Amino acid sequence: MRKKRRRNFNKINIKSYYLFLILFVLGILVGTILANSISDYQNLALAEYLNKSISDITTSSFSNTELLLQNIYGNLKFLLIISILGLIQFGYIGILAFAFTKGLVFGFTEAFFTISYGVRGTLFCFTSYLFHSIIILFVTFIIFKSIVEKDSKYIKQRQDKMEYFILVIISIVLIILASVIETYVSAYISDQLIFLLK
Repeated sequence: MRKKRRRNFNKINIKSYYLFLILFVLGILVGTILANSISDYQNLALAEYLNKSISDITTSSFSNTELLLQNIYGNLKFLLIISILGLIQFGYIGILAFAFTKGLVFGFTEAFFTISYGVRGTLFCFTSYLFHSIIILFVTFIIFKSIVEKDSKYIKQRQDKMEYFILVIISIVLIILASVIETYVSAYISDQLIFLLK
């Protein structure tokens, strides 16, 4: 009986994991469609804004330490939000919404760069955005996984607050790692490839 219940919970969990992935991919598709449906005027306005942003980046006087602290602060705020969602019943709905939004932003950005700059834009966006985003998405997923398992009665009897606290600590380490990659690795790659967009 217990094994049967555990199998049922495992099936529910696996379906939830698939739902997370499906919503992320769906977000990418929706973002791509949106990028392809914007008008020429909107496309031109976004391109001008992008060129201005690139110019600001190349002339920026911010040090790497300042950028690192900004990235850590922003990413930790995100972690705080999903960690709180992890303590709330049905908090997984908010995380699923984030997975969709993350996919939408990535899909729109990638498609817009491709439309505006061709293969150069695709390469620039993919290399400067991918590495740290994978870690952030992974952190989101493990928090989501914890929520799904906590909501199952079988797991709930064996899971205490200390396990969730340890999970959050691990997530903080990963978020700091993502911030370091975003500041040094992704930024370095962007600096090397930014000439492609000029």
